[in-house]
Amino acid sequence: MQGYLPGTMIMPATLVLECMAQAAALSQRMPGSDMDHIGYLAGVNGAKFYTPVRTGEELILEAHLLWSRNGFGKIACSASFNDERCAEATITYACGSLLCVGRTSIDAPSGGGE
Repeated sequence: MQGYLPGTMIMPATLVLECMAQAAALSQRMPGSDMDHIGYLAGVNGAKFYTPVRTGEELILEAHLLWSRNGFGKIACSASFNDERCAEATITYACGSLLCVGRTSIDAPSGGGE
């Protein structure tokens, strides 16, 4: 990451947060689940970064479901290395259909018989 704190090889906090969000999404994918749906990042609460993650560190991610209903949910996530917590956040997600990804009002089905 040339240019990000020159001379210091650390993983940007935004990428640590992205890793936690990806772990949250993966934690909700069960074997045999409906592959026509995808989780969307709907919010991040209480993000805290304690220790910088340096190049070569193995980042361990944990995700625990807090609640889920009606296509929304919250997952408590944490990241650590060397048995030391370096970040935590609560990720809010929304589930949606893959069939709607990339559609706009122009190419979405109209429902009318034109």
